[in-house]
Amino acid sequence: MVRHRSRVFDMTPRDCPGPDNCAPVRAAVSGGWHVKKEIQIGHLLTTLSMFISAVLFVLAMDKRLLVVETRQESMMAAQIERDERQDKNSTESVTLLRTQLGKIDEKLDRLIERGRPDQNQPRR
Repeated sequence: MVRHRSRVFDMTPRDCPGPDNCAPVRAAVSGGWHVKKEIQIGHLLTTLSMFISAVLFVLAMDKRLLVVETRQESMMAAQIERDERQDKNSTESVTLLRTQLGKIDEKLDRLIERGRPDQNQPRR
């Protein structure tokens, strides 16, 4: 006796009258696969919807990637501008400091040359 789905067959694969009638019995006895030569409309619709979803997903990712690249390019341009402005400011600051130090140096030289206090006089 062979059990297939909820039915019980009293025949074995040797007892089958034809090849088409024994397919369920052979599958149940051998534990193998049974392949039908038909396409279910549900499977076809499911596969088609999965394919369409994958295409839409890729297109959405392409749009997102384009937005991210555009933002990155604008951020890079802003960063370059900021760097140039900071370089200019630091150069101006260094130039101003050098000018001020030069003026201080000149004033010290004039003070030293104008009048050196006598070495013999006591300091107050």
